[in-house]
Amino acid sequence: MSDDAKVDNEESKQPLEEKSVESRRKFTKAGLGGGAVLMSLLSRPALGSGYNDPRCTGSILASIDAGSSLHDFDPDECRFGCTPGYWCPGQPSDRYAWEWITSRTGISPWSKFSEIFSCGPGPASYGNNNRVLFPDGADTMLEDILCIPNGAGPAFLKQSARHSIAAWLNANILGVYYSPYTPLQIVNGYCAAYTAWENDNNNSGPLANWHAEMAGLNERGSCPLNADRNNIFYQ
Repeated sequence: MSDDAKVDNEESKQPLEEKSVESRRKFTKAGLGGGAVLMSLLSRPALGSGYNDPRCTGSILASIDAGSSLHDFDPDECRFGCTPGYWCPGQPSDRYAWEWITSRTGISPWSKFSEIFSCGPGPASYGNNNRVLFPDGADTMLEDILCIPNGAGPAFLKQSARHSIAAWLNANILGVYYSPYTPLQIVNGYCAAYTAWENDNNNSGPLANWHAEMAGLNERGSCPLNADRNNIFYQ
């Protein structure tokens, strides 16, 4: 799936088949840098292949992430991602997802990048041509970064920032159904890569590698968030 804004296909917008619901999701707010919210999703329904795989419960996924060897299947079979293009505001299916994020974290599409990340996303202009990528530096709005058009700026700066924002959003709303990473770990991972680049501008490798890892998570499967207010992830 492409990194460009607004590229999610219709398949990603299909309603979830909510086969069973053990209980509503519980969540815990933690006073972490960037307003990160650590989620407890252990009682969400099974959402595996066909959204009804009995192995794909939150408690089983959390157990595997904690190192349990009691389960002999790949937990990635149960996980989904939503791309930066999905989170670029404006498409009908992202309305309730953003409402959920804002109500739980205080973050909206018009929040500053610095409200989540304590580093980056890069200089306002870059290169000999002074191409504007992040017009307000760390105070650039999330919307402006998520919706950066194709071809703008160096990919390692643009895509590492876009995919890190999407990863942080996905980790909050999807929890263990996204990846083992918590929102805080995503912030720390991005900042470690960004600091490595900042210390050596000739080495884009750390940010390029971080982008590749986050893109692999964000572009996995079909995004389960849609325009249905009753979607289990919005409860």
